[in-house]
Amino acid sequence: MTVDLVIAGRRIRLHSREGVEIRPDERFSAFTAPAEMPFAVHRDILPETVPDTLPQEEQSLTGTGMLSEDQCHPGTGMFPKDQCHTGTGISPEDQCHTGAGMSPEDQCHTSAGMSPEDQCHTGAGMSSRSTGTFSERVTGEDHDLDADMVVDADLVADADLVVEVEPGPGEIPASAEKVFDAQLMEEVPGGVINSGEPFWEIFSGGGVTYARVFLKEPERRALLEMPNGEKRWRIFTGEVTGAPEDVGVTADLYNDRSGLAPDNFISQPVTGPPQVDAGVRVTTDSCNDGSGLAPDNFIASHLPDPSQDNAGTDYQTAGTIAEAPITVNPLPYPLDGLLFYFLFSRTGDIMIHGSGVSCQGRGWLFTGRSGSGKTTLARIFDRAGDSVIHDDRLVLCRSEDGWMMHNTPVYRNDEPRSAPLDHLWIIRHGSANVSEPVTGAEAVAMILANSIQQNWDRVAAARLAAAADDLVSSVRVSRLSFLPDGTIREYLRLRKEEEISIAASAAGALLSAGKNITVTAGGYSMWPAIRPGDKVEIAPFVEGAAAAGRIVALRRDGGFVLHRITRVMTVSGRRVIVTCGDAAARADEPAGAGMIAGIVHSVTRSGRLITPPRRRWPRWMNRITAAVAGWVRG
Repeated sequence: MTVDLVIAGRRIRLHSREGVEIRPDERFSAFTAPAEMPFAVHRDILPETVPDTLPQEEQSLTGTGMLSEDQCHPGTGMFPKDQCHTGTGISPEDQCHTGAGMSPEDQCHTSAGMSPEDQCHTGAGMSSRSTGTFSERVTGEDHDLDADMVVDADLVADADLVVEVEPGPGEIPASAEKVFDAQLMEEVPGGVINSGEPFWEIFSGGGVTYARVFLKEPERRALLEMPNGEKRWRIFTGEVTGAPEDVGVTADLYNDRSGLAPDNFISQPVTGPPQVDAGVRVTTDSCNDGSGLAPDNFIASHLPDPSQDNAGTDYQTAGTIAEAPITVNPLPYPLDGLLFYFLFSRTGDIMIHGSGVSCQGRGWLFTGRSGSGKTTLARIFDRAGDSVIHDDRLVLCRSEDGWMMHNTPVYRNDEPRSAPLDHLWIIRHGSANVSEPVTGAEAVAMILANSIQQNWDRVAAARLAAAADDLVSSVRVSRLSFLPDGTIREYLRLRKEEEISIAASAAGALLSAGKNITVTAGGYSMWPAIRPGDKVEIAPFVEGAAAAGRIVALRRDGGFVLHRITRVMTVSGRRVIVTCGDAAARADEPAGAGMIAGIVHSVTRSGRLITPPRRRWPRWMNRITAAVAGWVRG
């Protein structure tokens, strides 16, 4: 069975052997896409069910309608050249038996030595040429390709990743080294706590990375196996399968790589002579559908009459396969997130915790630590009618037209959403709406701090850092303090207006050129020293001009903010300034002198030129009077 998921533009193909049904949970419903396998169709069938479909030269059947040269029947007249019998006289030229001596040219066995040139397996190597199997061939002018091999190539060709899904537990080699583990964090009122229970862990060794997750309901362990540099991985979902205890079922009858009987195996004991085990050994050659499992419609018939002499017959097991397949969820939480992360990490994408919105055609991403307001902002924009890409887990991908942000399946009602990324903010709750641009290494570090990363893998860490550096060079990054109400949307929207952006850029260019500029003040953060409507003259900033008590123009998205320097200090050899509005409740984030665009030179109020005064009143008193003044102005 094959199920295709398209997530963040990447096609993930989930594939299982016959008898295993893949059923992702409802989070993935809208992300499921038709599997694209146009080139070849593979059929493994029992010829006796449709006898007219086989060309005579390829018939090989246990029981009826066989060419005299290719008869293969357990116990009766066989053509001496090509005998194929489960236990007695086998042609040394074309032996095909599950468990005994096999021709090195054409071996077909579901768990022992296989021909290296002809293996084709869905759980254990089986020769497509083996007696008792029919595989449709695809023939061209100069080649004769086995359909199994063609399908295997097509399975990978149009997918970014192919994941083989197996029920049962997987095994991590003892030589693999544990490089990381995560414990389960539980939400409680007021935050989260560490439960101390294992959640998932990562192992590495032999060119393979293993991710094991600890699942509940039912309790089991699932395993993701990822060969380095390959686009074909395996998932062992951890479901426990088993055969009835009173039946000697062998892995040769059905090999699912775990050695466990499938859930749908039903035993049918058969009475046999007293000197042997009850039952007839069923070989994969006599009913091979290419998967190593007895087909659904196989019934252990044509059994030797127990009243006759059956010396030499290999008795072990008799059985039927019920029609109900094993059903597995291939991507339970948190296995899904780990698979996505490792895939996107290898393709140079960035998986980041954040909320993304599309506001008037612009893609905005808000990221930050837990509790910083990501979900709050998503709700604010959602109420305003904007499209919310996601509020928890996003993938950033580089395209020909720039960086795109995509959602991933987390909630039941999720559906694919994406938008071009125009601006990224690192957020925190604040006493005012303030957007401050961040550039260079500082911006890269802030993105990495909020991205999902694997510090144990140097190559992956370097790839992520390079992606973050590329992102910073092409997408604006800012630090944002905000009020948790609708004003933040209007604040950001206005700063994205083209005229305002042009004016802010022009003002910055004039200051950089050494010219004074005059701006009109707005807001109450510097009340009463600077009031709304005042004309403020700003002079270019020169090195060494930063001093406590001076009012400076700080660079902000869409313009400047006028705040007073409260402290100048040196941190790790770097000069840092701390600023705060005279009526602000909290100081600004410490910043380098490069964030200062200019120094306030003078203020004109009602036609009268005044020198900016020092702060005289406590900030709490300024806030009260500012609030009254704002109420009076209406």
